[in-house]
Amino acid sequence: MSLHKDLLNAPAARTSTHPYLYFDRDDLPALRRKLAAPACAARWKRLLANARWFVRQKPFKAVRWSLGACATTAFAYALTGEKTFGARAKKEALYLLARDAWHSERGWNHGAELPTSEAAKACALVYDWCHDLFGAAERERCRERLLALSTRVYLRSVEVYKDWWVDNPVSNWCGVCHGGNGLAALALYHEAPEARRAAAYAWRGVRRFLERAVLEDGGGHEGVMYHNYGVRFGHVFASAAARLFGSGGELLTQSVRKRAGYWQVYLKGPDERYANFNNMNRETNAGAGLKHDERGPAGTTLALYERAVPGGDRLLRWGADAGGAPFYHKGADPFWFLWRSERPAVKKKPALAPAVLFRGAGHAVLQSRDLWLAYNGGWISNSSHNNRDLGSFVLVHGKARLLHDPGYGAGETGMHSTVLIAKRDQVLGSRARCLRFGSGKNFHYLASDLTAAYAGVGRRAIRHLVMVRGRYVVLLDDLAIQGPGRCDLEIRFQAPGPIRIEKGGARARISAAGRHLQIVPAAPFDAVCTEGGFEFKGQAFRYVRVAGDVRRRADTFVTVLYPSAKAGEVPSAEFKVQGARGVLTVKPPKGRADTLVFERARGKWMLASVNGASAKKIPDGSQQTVFRL
Repeated sequence: MSLHKDLLNAPAARTSTHPYLYFDRDDLPALRRKLAAPACAARWKRLLANARWFVRQKPFKAVRWSLGACATTAFAYALTGEKTFGARAKKEALYLLARDAWHSERGWNHGAELPTSEAAKACALVYDWCHDLFGAAERERCRERLLALSTRVYLRSVEVYKDWWVDNPVSNWCGVCHGGNGLAALALYHEAPEARRAAAYAWRGVRRFLERAVLEDGGGHEGVMYHNYGVRFGHVFASAAARLFGSGGELLTQSVRKRAGYWQVYLKGPDERYANFNNMNRETNAGAGLKHDERGPAGTTLALYERAVPGGDRLLRWGADAGGAPFYHKGADPFWFLWRSERPAVKKKPALAPAVLFRGAGHAVLQSRDLWLAYNGGWISNSSHNNRDLGSFVLVHGKARLLHDPGYGAGETGMHSTVLIAKRDQVLGSRARCLRFGSGKNFHYLASDLTAAYAGVGRRAIRHLVMVRGRYVVLLDDLAIQGPGRCDLEIRFQAPGPIRIEKGGARARISAAGRHLQIVPAAPFDAVCTEGGFEFKGQAFRYVRVAGDVRRRADTFVTVLYPSAKAGEVPSAEFKVQGARGVLTVKPPKGRADTLVFERARGKWMLASVNGASAKKIPDGSQQTVFRL
């Protein structure tokens, strides 16, 4: 019988003696041995230090800090038996349970919300892991308050209000709200019919969320930050439910089968910052080492995925040990210890593939020893966080980010390194389509059809990216406008540092962190670089704009992006069209020239060859490129 039917029929679970959500008393000796093993010992020492820090703090007003205090000190108590930790966990949980409400009426959401779910998770863990510290009257009081503040509010969301997140598997709210409130229901499963009913709904919601939020090749529609948030809460519930009922582990198996975890490792650049597509700040999860508590990748979920891979996974295990935890856990999440396998640590990051396409998310990474490019060719969500940024990319040379994304809330198309047509925003709900993706001799190639994002103004918008010899990038943007009026086709490059327009607009230079990016238009013949800017959240942002004559209804833009450590290293670039062939010649400052040939067929350009090496057998992007390392 499936776990969903088990929960709906409210059977007797495997045990009713607390703790039971993730371990019971018989499991503690083995868990303690794991914590003392080399792979876990340093982080366990940090968790205990965090627990002692929480002991010295007053109860928190911010719910997420309360969750950190509850989970950390309750786990420390369960594993050490030190009552100071348990008393602090109780104090924080009782402080939360004494509040009037964990939700507020927002108009667009009536019942459970993110703070409801975080507080519910916090109190569920304390109720389960510190159960022996509560007297009978305290347990009754906690039970009633947890039902009132979480379970009944959650049930009203599902049964009465049908709040927007309940059946929205795209949004992190779906995973967080079902997961956190579902965990509280599991903690009270034997003590209230309402809890059993809520647990059934939570299982259905979490199952739907995890099946759809984790896409083909393990990517997600929301940015890395929000994706991890929702998925973490979803698996917190699913793993507890699977243990309690002895079934239901297929959700984790499905995620692992999709290569979950690889996406967030690949999308973090050599500058220790993420490709922050879809509402994620540039510094979110940035950095490396324990001094960055929330550094990427998300070590907790990677530990869970790695444990479920038969025989293990070196990249996921490296990510689990090198990755961080939510800020309120200060680098040591209790679930990391519960989910970390007992396999030895992988201290050196395995070498990544030079070109990967995450088909479900539409994100691609092209990289060499010195150059790293992450591209967004996915979907502009109309169901969750979104930016109108299809076709945008970030570019890192060495450890310097030379093209960037402005970050959280910057939703307008003109704020991203992509194509702007008629000065209109891209269309919500639109998707890009991968036409070609793969590698040839000394090059990587991506062709991405963005036309749907410009519905109503754009007749054709196809972006081609070629990384040549791992040294520089060629963009070919094949654009056509529809309807009357000015053409207004332009390409934008978002600059994290100073811009210098050179040779009367014949080229532009972006400088950042001691590196330089030369932007050299090769087509159209009258393309000019200019500098523009906008203000966002009180901060000034600058960009390079490349445009030609607005009277043309269609244009082919060819742009060479040449990074270097020296400002004076400028390549020459010439694009000649002869019939159905377009030949780009790029002469770097030193060394041989490169020749790229494009051919037009059925009204579309496609890369034919690079320095004589054919590109005609590059696949169409439907093939898997993400493989276990």
